[in-house]
Amino acid sequence: MLLEKSRKGPLTARFINRYIHSRYDPEKEAVQLLNNFTAQEDYNSQKTVLVFEPGLGYILEKLKSVHDSSNIIIFFYDSDCYNYCKSQGLLDNIKYYHPGSDLSLDGFLGSILYDIDIRNILFFELPSTAALFSDIHNNYQKKILEHLSISHGSEMTRNHFALKWILNSFRNYLYQDFSGRILSIEAPVILTASGPSLEQHISRISELKNSYVIAALPSSLALLSSYGVIPDILFTTDPGFYAREHLRFLHKDTIIISSVISSLIESENFCCGINQHSFPENLLLRENELQGFPEMGTVAATALFYLMKLTRNKIYITGLDFCMSDIKMHAQPHSFTSYILKDESRLNPGYSAFYNRAASMTQSIDGQYRLTRNMNTYTAWFKQQNFNNKVFRLKPAAVSLPIPELDSLPIKPALTFKIKTEMNTEYPDFSERRRRVKNIEQNLNNMILDFENNDKMSSHLSEFTAEVFPKFRLNSEKNNLNENSAKSDFLYKIKYLIKKIGCISNG
Repeated sequence: MLLEKSRKGPLTARFINRYIHSRYDPEKEAVQLLNNFTAQEDYNSQKTVLVFEPGLGYILEKLKSVHDSSNIIIFFYDSDCYNYCKSQGLLDNIKYYHPGSDLSLDGFLGSILYDIDIRNILFFELPSTAALFSDIHNNYQKKILEHLSISHGSEMTRNHFALKWILNSFRNYLYQDFSGRILSIEAPVILTASGPSLEQHISRISELKNSYVIAALPSSLALLSSYGVIPDILFTTDPGFYAREHLRFLHKDTIIISSVISSLIESENFCCGINQHSFPENLLLRENELQGFPEMGTVAATALFYLMKLTRNKIYITGLDFCMSDIKMHAQPHSFTSYILKDESRLNPGYSAFYNRAASMTQSIDGQYRLTRNMNTYTAWFKQQNFNNKVFRLKPAAVSLPIPELDSLPIKPALTFKIKTEMNTEYPDFSERRRRVKNIEQNLNNMILDFENNDKMSSHLSEFTAEVFPKFRLNSEKNNLNENSAKSDFLYKIKYLIKKIGCISNG
């Protein structure tokens, strides 16, 4: 569809009128384009269609006749085109963005893409408008790809860790006391991540450790311990088994902030639970039993936003690099080093092991820095956020973020009081927690028995399956598993899970 700009400015009513009455037949083109689009092998009327600059809207009229309006999202490149389509009633019941929107593009994308499966997204674009508005087209495409990359990373994480999440949740919920709560932090804060640049600041952190609240991410514990720095707070949200390796360096006086899905070790540390409203947490927890806090996709983001809510003082971040320095991925010492070097020998020196690991994970190289796909995803997420003027990042910082940078930690006076805590009386006692777990186990057993006998999934079992065994989602249309092999595999896995839950609840 050909769109023109007048030399004096944007599209005008006169141009639109001339466009409509020209010999060119936009309706005919719209029909042809739509026929080609719906004939694609991956087209499905239930998928979400992202439409880029529909011009004067002829394609919208045709698309809405075959596709549910609630599954159409429009991105306008030109405000005049938006105004025209709106005046014709073409945008009713449709989500859309245009250059004059009150909400930023990042804000709009965050609100509409966060819960859409990337496999259920289709793209529709008119080549002529992409060429006409090339700059804004490229900006939209870049932003959308960044958001989808984050969503895809979250989806891959969920698929990989779903079973670990549920088992961690039942175990931690029963045997870990999450009833602590931090009310406020009465001091400036240092947040330590494990990027290579942490090494350049660790000596000063050690010198000023009594002047700050030190909040650590798990992977920085080994280096902090080697310098005699005891973190006041540890944030941990990783459900993976190897996350426990970091906790070998956990000091008994450190306050743990964690969700029930995390991989934890037995300890007597004061533990403050957060509810990130994942599926396991929604199964086990009731409103107000733990402090609600949204899932951020990375523990660094969770820690930063949590701290921003708890303190009016300044927060200084170090080691949040999102890149490798040459082949150096983490500040040393690091708790994973022994695993990387486990096969070290004269024929396989440690340097080769570090190089091979770095090379296998590298997506791109920028000078002396290597970047991975995950690092780029985290960077894209951070670049979409707004941080207030009390957050600073300590240099060097090869990957830029929207956070002001400082060369070094400021000198502060020593503190006698840092953190105010209390016990959360809303958190259920052990007998109530065990009752809930046993109730879930019994309900699952009943639903599985019904499924075996009637070959039909209840809505609750279907939801549980989609969350805990994502691979079966595509085989569970109309609430049943049609293939015998898929059904057998599913039953084996869920019965194994039910047995594990029984073992956990019986101690």
